[in-house]
Amino acid sequence: MITLTKYGATWCPPCKMMKPVLKELRKIHPTWKIIEIDIDQNEKLADKENIQSVPTLIFSDGKKTKRKAGFMNKIEIETFVKKTFGGDSQ
Repeated sequence: MITLTKYGATWCPPCKMMKPVLKELRKIHPTWKIIEIDIDQNEKLADKENIQSVPTLIFSDGKKTKRKAGFMNKIEIETFVKKTFGGDSQ
């Protein structure tokens, strides 16, 4: 199972653009666990994860963890997951 954690902020335009992308991914990939964390409301967690810019996406399959900063659309996320974690990452 893929876990996708998006660190963002309400004042961040690219973070707002990610909302419908994540909503669509939740429908297409119901086995993915998709979490959204507001860095202003969760400063300690953002510090712990060393979030330097938003949005930051952290992907994990339980064994491997990768991160990407910046806006990603649905196709970019799906391609990244497939390349990083393999084709069976549903």
